[in-house]
Amino acid sequence: ATDFRMLAAVEMAEKVEEDLRSLKTRTADLQQSASGAKERTASAHAKHERYLSHVRRLEEEVAAAKQHADAAAQELKAAHAAEAAAHRSLVALQRVRQ
Repeated sequence: ATDFRMLAAVEMAEKVEEDLRSLKTRTADLQQSASGAKERTASAHAKHERYLSHVRRLEEEVAAAKQHADAAAQELKAAHAAEAAAHRSLVALQRVRQ
């Protein structure tokens, strides 16, 4: 049992020593990973801002197009009214002729 404990203690010490040796490498890897994550975050943020700007421009274009469509609808309504008035006047003139 003592040999087993000694062997386990030696294995544990070797494991701790290996972990300490690889600590610098793991730290560097994590720093690179964090740096890469920051760059990806900045890139994603810039992309998000570009799309938001594009959406705002499109919304402005939609609002302007709606105003143009409303104005065209008013013109159409006025043209229909003028056409109807002209038709009524024509019918009235034809009645007078008869």
